Amino acid sequence: MALTDNYEEAIQILREPFWTDRLEVRPGSFNNRDKNQATKAIALVYYDWRVMEDRLDCVVGPANWRAHLVPWGPKLICELTILGVTKESSGEEESKKENVGTATEAQCKKRAASSHGIGRYLYFVKDIWGELNKYKNGFEDPDAIIRQIYRESRNLVGRSIDFPYDLTKYIGSPGRVNPNRQDQPSAEPEPEEAPAQVGQSDVLKQMIRKAKGRAGKAKVASNADQWSVFVSKVLGSPKPDAQIDLKDIAKINGELTRLEQAQPAQANG
Repeated sequence: MALTDNYEEAIQILREPFWTDRLEVRPGSFNNRDKNQATKAIALVYYDWRVMEDRLDCVVGPANWRAHLVPWGPKLICELTILGVTKESSGEEESKKENVGTATEAQCKKRAASSHGIGRYLYFVKDIWGELNKYKNGFEDPDAIIRQIYRESRNLVGRSIDFPYDLTKYIGSPGRVNPNRQDQPSAEPEPEEAPAQVGQSDVLKQMIRKAKGRAGKAKVASNADQWSVFVSKVLGSPKPDAQIDLKDIAKINGELTRLEQAQPAQANG
């Protein structure tokens, strides 16, 4: 069940930041030409393509997006179609790299997603140095580094990207941010003139308001009590608006679509 069949609305949801727990990080440039002597490296944050697949399935539905791969010499081109809109990009990894084919495929898919504006912000986050592990192939505490990147890149406005999100709101997991984390800022002062921010909760609120409007038109929930009963029936248990997530909205919208499609048939019958 999809959240929306409108491309512009879908992109607004898809381009939201990833939660830090859905990201990974790997070493980039080292602080020593001899990798074995290096102690630090630039942290390059990225997401696994399967995370994007889950997001696309949830927002537009598995049948409404497609990643088509086209060989182009040593490169691959990915044509990523979302709700009928196609954008493409190429990918090419170093031939000496392990699993070069898989890496090239993932790279071109992510670049094509970036062409839609999805995950593009990761190209603009601040570079930070992280302590390497003893094997020099990763970091001592990758999760802490990702959270640090989000804190130091809190506001990307003015960095050649239209991105009105506060990244510190996405530290943790969806609906499971731990306010007692030692590495989270406890009393960080707010900017005096912070620009308006649009977080995940704002998008969810918009989707919930829209669903309520549909429920009213379908005559299944015209007031708060009826809405609560309807949500409980669809989700299998009571759930306040503040706890509704994207998957819940997908179920609610799916049921509303079924009811809307059934109404004309009932009227004709």
